[in-house]
Amino acid sequence: MSIHEKKRILTMLMIVGAIAIALVLIAAYGAALQCQNNALIAPRDEIQGEIQQLHVEIKSKSNVATIEDYASEKLGMRFPASSQIVYLSKEDTPAANFAAVIRDNAYN
Repeated sequence: MSIHEKKRILTMLMIVGAIAIALVLIAAYGAALQCQNNALIAPRDEIQGEIQQLHVEIKSKSNVATIEDYASEKLGMRFPASSQIVYLSKEDTPAANFAAVIRDNAYN
């Protein structure tokens, strides 16, 4: 083997070594980025779970039956009897019982 061939082989080995080192460094950098990404995803998932829990709570609290129960039990509110309702004009008077109309509209 001549000196020229030895230099060529040594140069090729150095290039392959440099490429291998670059690949290792790139893989390490990618792993570090993935670790940072995972550190950001964990709190986001926790917050997302809290948001979903709040959505469920809002839906349960804004349910017409729940509101009606709260109004009647905690606040002592009741639907008025037809004799307790005062209308400003004849046109305002509904054809049916006012409380029944409100209740029907609330559940439909």
